[in-house]
Amino acid sequence: DVVKCVESIRRFHPNEKIVIVDSDSPNRSYMDKVRHTNNLYIEDIKNTGYEAGAMWHVYNNYVAENYVFMQDSMQLTRSLEPFIGSELKVINIIKDWFGANNGDHEFAKEYMPKSKYVYRDSNFKMVQYNSYLIKRKILDQLKDNDFDKIIPYDKHGSCAMERITGIVFTDMGLLEHDYLFPRGTFHKI
Repeated sequence: DVVKCVESIRRFHPNEKIVIVDSDSPNRSYMDKVRHTNNLYIEDIKNTGYEAGAMWHVYNNYVAENYVFMQDSMQLTRSLEPFIGSELKVINIIKDWFGANNGDHEFAKEYMPKSKYVYRDSNFKMVQYNSYLIKRKILDQLKDNDFDKIIPYDKHGSCAMERITGIVFTDMGLLEHDYLFPRGTFHKI
């Protein structure tokens, strides 16, 4: 629920910029409910690239030192201020391909070669929900390695992106120490 998500952000971060990238929602009634929230921008771009499409749209159009990408089905339960200096903080991880199906594997095998990153079958941490705090300099590195060329077009691709992102963050050494938000920082609606 977008409205509850925005309200939870504002509870702890009353002035931070919020960008909502609409994923071609058939029901846009939430826009009227949040439109007048201070420092909130709605990108009604008919995004069909799931979380990755939204992330790269924000990266390309809103320059900031830090970003927090989260699904609208999440709510903050505390301030993120103590974590803002981190290069990366993820909401949750799961072991590599746990819960994946063949479509997820096939998407990853087909689309990872569009970047400079290499597919792997195991020994990585999957970044659940594709939701995290990340510094722009890390996004710059990802873009320099063509990670922005991997954009899902269906649910398999979106699920595969959780694993692809985990592979890439693991290979970059970002998932070794102190990379998780404390349990309970976010609540999945």
